[in-house]
Formats: sequence, C-alpha cells, structure tokens
Amino acid sequence: LFRFLGGYAGIESTVTAKESGTVQNSVTESVYMKNPKAKYKIKKKTGIKTSAEPAPLSIVSIGFVVDVVIRSYDSLIGTKVGTNIQIDEGGKLISEDVTCLLKTFMSNYVKTLATAEEDNCRLSSLVSAVFGSKLIDTHKIRTVALLYRSVADALESDERVTATAALEPATISATIRSIQAAFASGGAPKLLQVGLMRDVSLALKHTLPWQKPDVSLILQVLAMYPPEDASFLSEGSSRFETTESKNSESSARSALCAWVRKLGDGKWSTNAAPALATAFVSGQLLPFVETELSLGVDKAEREMAMSICTLCSLEGNPSELLWPAIHKGLQSIPSVSCTKTPAIYRATRSVTLLEFGCLEGALSGIGNGELVYDENNRTLMPPPQSIEAMLSNAV
Repeated sequence: LFRFLGGYAGIESTVTAKESGTVQNSVTESVYMKNPKAKYKIKKKTGIKTSAEPAPLSIVSIGFVVDVVIRSYDSLIGTKVGTNIQIDEGGKLISEDVTCLLKTFMSNYVKTLATAEEDNCRLSSLVSAVFGSKLIDTHKIRTVALLYRSVADALESDERVTATAALEPATISATIRSIQAAFASGGAPKLLQVGLMRDVSLALKHTLPWQKPDVSLILQVLAMYPPEDASFLSEGSSRFETTESKNSESSARSALCAWVRKLGDGKWSTNAAPALATAFVSGQLLPFVETELSLGVDKAEREMAMSICTLCSLEGNPSELLWPAIHKGLQSIPSVSCTKTPAIYRATRSVTLLEFGCLEGALSGIGNGELVYDENNRTLMPPPQSIEAMLSNAV
C-alpha cells in the first residue's frame, strides 16, 4: 500500500483540466512518481537512450481503488501495525503516514476523473462507491470519514472540478439507513457525525439534480440535519470542537440549500415547501391511519415536521411558507375538548410545526401580528393577545 501511494508504482502526478472547451494542462504536486535516490554513482551507458514514462493517473481503475487500496488501508485501522511506516533514508529514520498519502491520492484521483471524461461516468461510479451503503456497512468509521472528507473536499475546493456526478436516489436512501445504523451503534462521536453529514451534503451539492424528486427521500435526508441546538454539545466539549461543529453545520446548510434549489426544474422547492407544510398539518403525510388511540405526536411525525421546517428555511422566506399551515391547524378549536377529533390532531401537528419553526429561527411577525423570534436571546417575544388566545386554545 505504501509503495503504491508513496509513488513507487510509476503513476503520473499530472492532472489535465478541461475548461470552457479548451484543454489546459496543470500539474498537481503529489508523490505518485518518485524515483528512489541512488546510493552510488552509476556510469551512464552510451547508445540508445530510453526513458521510463509514467502511466496516467486515470489508468487506475475504480475497482482497484475500492477493492484493493481502500480495503488495504481499512485493514490497518485499529491494529498494532498502524498507518505509520518507518523509512531509512541516508541512515535516518523518517516516518510516513499512509493516511495522508491516501487522502492526497483520493483528492487527485477525483480531480483526474472529473477532467478526463465528458460524460463523467467514472466519476459517478466513484462517488456512488464512496457514498454508497456498502462502504459504511463493511468498513470502519474512521476509514469512511477519511474517504468522505477527501472526496467531498476535492469536489468543493478545486475550481477546475466543475463536473457533476450522478448519485441515484436508491443509493442515497440505502446510505441514509446505513448512516443511521452506524450512529445508533455509538461508534461515531458527535463531532464525527457532524463531519460525515457535512461531507454527504457537499456530495449532494455536486450531483446531477433529480428530475423527479422523491419527497419522502428528501425529507429523510433533511431529517439528518437537525436545527442547531446547544444541548447537543456536552459540558466537556472544548471550544475547538464547538467551533468546528458550527463551521461544519454552516457548510452543510449552504450545500443543502444549493442541492434543494436545483431539484426538478429548479422551482420544485418553492412549490413543495408550503404544500408539504399544509399536507402535514391536515394529516395527508402520516405513515399510519389516524385512530382514537393514536392521539399525540410520535417520532416519525416530529422528524417530518423538522424536515419540512428545514426545507422552508432552505428555500427562503420560511415564515411566509409556514404560517398559513400553522394558522390552518390552530383556528376554530374549542377551548376545552376531551374528544379526539380531527381538529385536535391538526392542532397538535400545527404546534409541532410551530416548535421546529422556532428552533430553526424561521418564524417572524411578517403578516402575522408581532410574533417575533429574538436571535440574541434565542427566545420568542411575547405574542399579541389574538395569537396567544389561539395558542392557548390549541394547547
């Protein structure tokens, strides 16, 4: 593994970028074509001169990278061997970390695939393999985090990588289930979870938009990005962890906003956000049939309400998108009622939507009295009597 990543396998380190219909050659500094230093002077031979030409980086197959390189690295994690290797150069021991070499290799490999083909078939295959469910199901979480960050940063940071990969909805659906299982197992700390979801959002940002968006899947994805809440951070969290977590969450929100706004014909989120809010309050999105025994809000409903509020927040003008649905569910309810009526169900869901709208900081008093969210104190200002009476009746 070290010989391949360390540059002793004859792999070219140049990346050819195609921009605006022209071909521009630019060299990315890497270590893929190292020539070991000779310890003794060698007399040059006269006659026919031959030179060893390195193979282009694009010749490396995706199957080799996924099944050989990544698996070899994953086998070193958590073992006594480790990822550090000691090399004797000139009588001095030099330590090389395979982790850094793999990160550099994956970054340059993504850039090479993004500029090597016009249809980006190989780039799509690589992104699907890295962000697929098989990788997170069969590899250690540290390996997954390294690959996620390497590929996501390569797609995001380099201006030459303007290509977009195809990531199928079925792949994302399976990946979300695998990520949820990995998080539930307790194998990933909170900071690592935030970083993984940040990388997933960047990958979604650089994928081709789905022409027929799957509403259920989009809400599942958005449910993985809860509103920022200080209670998620433990008392022992350092300032560095807090800052890094906030930066990752901010980067993820920006990437999700770019992804959501290009779905469908580019106007899907504008039409879907208010429609989903209204449909949720009226009970059309419930995963179960309402009965007298199902009064209350279960986890699935709360996640759906949170996802809808996130969607409205990403679209812009969330207050205007959420308030009509909230008003619809809270109006015309009796002050005291012990009967489990459809109006009570609608009021319960409206209050849930109101709760997550407040957590998102998405609600304001525009066109709805003076219900204003104070950003500094993270509290709601006292509502006017009309809205306070409506909320009291709903409770």
